[in-house]
Amino acid sequence: MFNRCRIVHSSKLEYLGIATAAQSFCRELSDQHKVRIEFVYSDAPQLSKEASLALFRVLQEALQNAVKHSRAQDCKVELRGAPDEIHLTVSDSGAGFDQQEALSSRGLGLVSMRERLQLVNGTMGIEAEPGRGTKIRAGVPIKTGVDSTEPKRMTG
Repeated sequence: MFNRCRIVHSSKLEYLGIATAAQSFCRELSDQHKVRIEFVYSDAPQLSKEASLALFRVLQEALQNAVKHSRAQDCKVELRGAPDEIHLTVSDSGAGFDQQEALSSRGLGLVSMRERLQLVNGTMGIEAEPGRGTKIRAGVPIKTGVDSTEPKRMTG
């Protein structure tokens, strides 16, 4: 049932950017599962292919978890650019969960989301409590043209 939404055309993500791909995914998931997904974005810059894909996969996992596990009927996705980072927040008004229990189980994919973000020097935070919904926050650095893995050289 969820596999149909899992696949994103790499060309859509690569050529149209994370904001357009994210908005399209939200619309598709909303239509398929009859849930309300509010999508808000601002200043979403072009990211590297790897960073875009990591952020997109986090979005997919977080929304699919909200629909499948929390039985949420309302979700909100925010994608906001900052000077050196892009922020993704996925929140829902569903059942919530116990974080320690979820991190020790293999069902929710939280570990996978963290690992994807770590590969692109990203970060993730979780706010969840049984009966109070869930909020997943992810941040990915924006490449500025200087490869951060290379040593800095001083001139002068």
